[in-house]
Amino acid sequence: MSYVIVEYDKLMGSGKAHTFYEQKLADLESRIRTKTEEQWSGLSYGAFTPAAQQYGRTTINPTLFVGFAGAVLTNYRQNFTIPGWQNIFNQVIPEDVRIAWAGLAFPSKCPECNELRWQIGDVLYARLNIEEMYGYNKPAILFEEGFIIPEESQFLLRGRFESAGFQRIVPLGFALYRRKDQWTVETNIHT
Repeated sequence: MSYVIVEYDKLMGSGKAHTFYEQKLADLESRIRTKTEEQWSGLSYGAFTPAAQQYGRTTINPTLFVGFAGAVLTNYRQNFTIPGWQNIFNQVIPEDVRIAWAGLAFPSKCPECNELRWQIGDVLYARLNIEEMYGYNKPAILFEEGFIIPEESQFLLRGRFESAGFQRIVPLGFALYRRKDQWTVETNIHT
């Protein structure tokens, strides 16, 4: 598994970093749509406005995850109250939702997380030391290939924090869904 660290603003702006990000998202979208159409037979891709017999696309919504404090997130800003290893996201992904995970953004000016590890289903990935991102203003980590997190799979992302405090850690990518009632009205997916 390889990754690059870039300035978040460059990733979202224009230039080489943005082009690289768009290419990686397009590759990840192709992979997840192929798998999704195999597993959600009879449905086609409807993007942001799916019609009958289509699945939709949206952002990776924070309500998909339980955060550090053990509660469903309403946004990605969390108060990590003690240093050391902490859960950032921990949740079984709901039925009818699939996530295309391309990386992580750290839009806080002073990220305090210096190491990451994660688990998708039964696969435990190696720890990544990310201290080199301390040299960036608002860093983002972009995976070379990205990950598909299937529905009803356990997803755990943990970080090692140097100090306590508020931190915003945002997953990059998108989610696909097939139950429009969960994503086109203002509701909490976990209720």
